Amino acid sequence: MKSCVLFDFDGVIINSEPVIKAAFTLSFRDIVGRGEPPVREYLSHMGDSFDRIMSKMSLPTQMYPVFRDYSTRLSNLIEVFPGISELLRELRSEGVATGLVTGKDRRRVDELIEVLGLPGFDAIVGGDEIENPKPHPQPLLRALDMLGVQAEQAWMIGDSPNDIVAARSAGVSSCAVTWGIGSRRELEDVKPDVLVSSPAELRSLLLKAAA
Repeated sequence: MKSCVLFDFDGVIINSEPVIKAAFTLSFRDIVGRGEPPVREYLSHMGDSFDRIMSKMSLPTQMYPVFRDYSTRLSNLIEVFPGISELLRELRSEGVATGLVTGKDRRRVDELIEVLGLPGFDAIVGGDEIENPKPHPQPLLRALDMLGVQAEQAWMIGDSPNDIVAARSAGVSSCAVTWGIGSRRELEDVKPDVLVSSPAELRSLLLKAAA
């Protein structure tokens, strides 16, 4: 029986990829100015903090405030994936604790939860609240500690290899979803415990595991 579900945010709960791509492209052009914005490489690091991604890509951290500004201005383009809000409410009604573990900074997460009318989470760990973002297990372990849940009682739901690697390191069961940013091949390569192709499949898995 699983009594807890941890979710990644971008690509699992919210469809923010178009906004992420646009905000990164615009901030790159504003701050760097030359060359083609390496959007695909940036997306491959999803789950890590923006500053750490910039370091890995040898890009200036000065892009962040510009990226954040564009992301905020484009928030109206972000949508919750169909069926996810209902699933979150159903899990909570069944007594399953829900957590959000994301590379987004906490202020931005709280803004989006309010703007999109998402149900509350029992624990939230933002990328600016921990020292070692995913794929390190620290953010998952922090969420489990906040919830008072053992690793073997939890799922981690993610759309990127970083989510799956972090789950394995934390001793948490992993479920990869194919409607997000990561490709099916990338997800299969890191061998999640389960891979699902729709929110309906995810609902069936999680409610069955909670019974």
